[in-house]
Amino acid sequence: MTSREMTSALDYFTRLPKHRVVLCKICHYYVWPDNDRTHLREKHSRLPKAERALICDQVQAWQEVSHSHEHFEVPQAVNEPLHGLRLFRDGKQCRLAPEKCAFVRRSMDSLKKHWRAVHEWTAAGRRGGSRTAASLHVSL
Repeated sequence: MTSREMTSALDYFTRLPKHRVVLCKICHYYVWPDNDRTHLREKHSRLPKAERALICDQVQAWQEVSHSHEHFEVPQAVNEPLHGLRLFRDGKQCRLAPEKCAFVRRSMDSLKKHWRAVHEWTAAGRRGGSRTAASLHVSL
């Protein structure tokens, strides 16, 4: 296969300079350029390895994006959905430390794992505190 026939990074990813992120056009996920190899290997494994490497090299050269989460500032709020992301209306936000924690997931299981791992807290009915699980999340 010649380089002319190779897939371009722009076939899979688009840059969103306003938020300094890279969006996978197929999965509708934001992907850190430092994690693009893993994303392509795990989510687009049908792409030949040489094409994945070429795409990753191209993405790494993009200057107007944050290449890892260390260089990205999460917005406190957004007025409208971010371009390209799927919009889910069943999100649950952690409320254990609302002034510090903005963790959001779609499943209670994920939220409970977060509570245990980050806040060292378990849901009511087990070894948890006095608050009930319903009072600790907000459906978005």
